[in-house]
Amino acid sequence: MGAVPPGHVHAGYGALLAALTTLCLLGGTEGSAVAVLLAGLVGAGVLVAQYRVGSRLHPTAWPLLLAGLVVLTAHNTITVVAGMSTGALHGGLWYGLTLALGYSLLVSGGLFAMAPVIRTDPGAAIDTAIVAVAAAGLLWTAIVGPARTRSGIPGDVRQLIVLVLVCAIVGVALRALVSGLTTRFAAVYLAVAAGSTLLGTVASAVHENGGSGERAGWVAASWVAASLAIAALTARPEAYEVVPGPRSAKLSPSRLVFLGAALSLFPGLATVAHLRGTGGYEVVTNAGALVVAPLVVMRIGLLARQHSSAERRLTRLATQDELTGLLNRRALVARITSLLSRVEAGDSPGLAVLFIDLDDFKVINDQYGHGVGDLFLVEVARRLRSAARSTDMAGRFGGDEFVLVLEGEPTAASAAGIAAVHAALEAPLMLAGITASGRASIGSAAARPGDHATAEQLLSAADASMYRVKRSQREAADEPAPAGAQAEPEHADAMREH
Repeated sequence: MGAVPPGHVHAGYGALLAALTTLCLLGGTEGSAVAVLLAGLVGAGVLVAQYRVGSRLHPTAWPLLLAGLVVLTAHNTITVVAGMSTGALHGGLWYGLTLALGYSLLVSGGLFAMAPVIRTDPGAAIDTAIVAVAAAGLLWTAIVGPARTRSGIPGDVRQLIVLVLVCAIVGVALRALVSGLTTRFAAVYLAVAAGSTLLGTVASAVHENGGSGERAGWVAASWVAASLAIAALTARPEAYEVVPGPRSAKLSPSRLVFLGAALSLFPGLATVAHLRGTGGYEVVTNAGALVVAPLVVMRIGLLARQHSSAERRLTRLATQDELTGLLNRRALVARITSLLSRVEAGDSPGLAVLFIDLDDFKVINDQYGHGVGDLFLVEVARRLRSAARSTDMAGRFGGDEFVLVLEGEPTAASAAGIAAVHAALEAPLMLAGITASGRASIGSAAARPGDHATAEQLLSAADASMYRVKRSQREAADEPAPAGAQAEPEHADAMREH
């Protein structure tokens, strides 16, 4: 079947809707049932055809959606047969069970189709459940229940369950719409399918005749519109392209209003019913409150965890270099400042700072681009991290400059650190099929017990020492000496330099 042009879909939807709606309005009870049955068959047929040509619907969602349509089609088939033989369109346990099963399968299929969204934001499923329960309770106590009471139709828990499931379908559709997960084409038919299904469910419960179960033709037409909208939606590839929307972990004012309204809805409905002197809704309001309250608590808990995770990520971003994962410049200064206070107080044997500049980074960046340059920096950072001791601090100062902070007797710590860095960077770096040299110029500066120096002074001294090393290497040879063959970098004492 493949992708049907949008114009053909619109034309087919309009023609079938007009024909089957006419049958609903003019064909009486049996005509309405036949029209609903035919519309359901069209929806199931289109979904099967799309699956056969390999449409990209979620592998679990597609069987569930198809099973739901098949169950509802079987439900409508039995309805037609019962209507023709007895004149009553529904009754008995099978009627409520098949409706509940069909809608349950559709809800499950919709949630699996929305799996990319739910994985990105698990709260989407909770929001859908809150919307479903709250909307069903509101519709039942404000519209369906009073209408059935006025008509002398007894309450039916099966109708309530079906209403909850239909509201869940609407919730899934709303989630897709407000998150911008659909194209304009898909959004229109998704909204028609969800809205018509809800309208048909409410109208069916309100307008059915208590004795025969007959419904007005326009009620059946709403079912026809919903089934044909599903067929139109699944006829195009837009129905299968569900992508995650923007994730929000904020307990924003609008979200607070939503959760607060959901939490207070059922107590409010019970209060209104009591003030108006209308009873019979205690079970609905109590059950609704018992279901919504834990859902709201779960949603707030999830938002709190997401907020905490976002705070931890911001903390990491504030202290870590985003590309390499090493300490960033700000964190390096803060750590060195803290360590210098211990050195000055005599509580530390001393401090050595190594300033590392990569000799060949500019050439790599210019010849192979920033993508390879980033890979180069990430690999250098990995090697520096492996060369550092557990007590050392490695950071990226900026660009291709790195800093290694070593606590210990300055002369010994500096010599050992320089040797470890040269050894770590000696082997060529293999980057996306490119072999690169990781050789570096290293300068050092130190602070000894009792010295008074700032982090900026120590880093500036190490930076100046590095440039002297780089200049002496250029003066010693026409080309930079290979890694490990540089003249031993001079050791700058921070107090002497400043």
